[in-house]
Amino acid sequence: LQYEPGAETGCAAAQFSVPPEAELGVIPRAVNQLFARVAALQQTGRFSYRVRLSFCQIYKEKIYDLLNPSHVVSEQACRTGLRLRQRGGGFYAENLFAFECQSAEEALEFFCEGVRHKLVGRHNMNICSSRSHTLLQLQVDRLGRDGCVEGVSCLSMVDLAGSERLALTEAEGEMKKEGMSINQSLFVLRRVMTALV
Repeated sequence: LQYEPGAETGCAAAQFSVPPEAELGVIPRAVNQLFARVAALQQTGRFSYRVRLSFCQIYKEKIYDLLNPSHVVSEQACRTGLRLRQRGGGFYAENLFAFECQSAEEALEFFCEGVRHKLVGRHNMNICSSRSHTLLQLQVDRLGRDGCVEGVSCLSMVDLAGSERLALTEAEGEMKKEGMSINQSLFVLRRVMTALV
């Protein structure tokens, strides 16, 4: 998916266009392939499948739901964010909206809606700088003939905000704090990945 720079902010405008297949990004390709695979599996008749989508952003160490209108963050607003909970061997964001999608087109509509709510800003190095990390998740439930869930798979796609050198961005005020938060979170992620290797 492509978007046109906004005239005033230089950031994502509300109008999206669909480029030729060869120019699609990673997320549209992955979503299209996932639904194609689900359709092929449905034809076997052994199981039915349900796909649910959620989309959140991590802004200044807090989790916000990009698909919940009451949870969209503005520069002036300061909300508590979603709570991170542990269940079994994993973690989840409490009360994060998840929408059932019947097609790749419907899933990508939700994705575009979330992107419109994503926090972006402008500084000397980038006219449309991500101010948060985002996580798009597609959960596929395999349902038995009785409708009960017999298996679950999850595709998670992460878009990390880039690290920033304050001397180059010359950011001040709130944007400076955002940049420091982004750098700190990327540093912690690096330590986690190093520990796993």
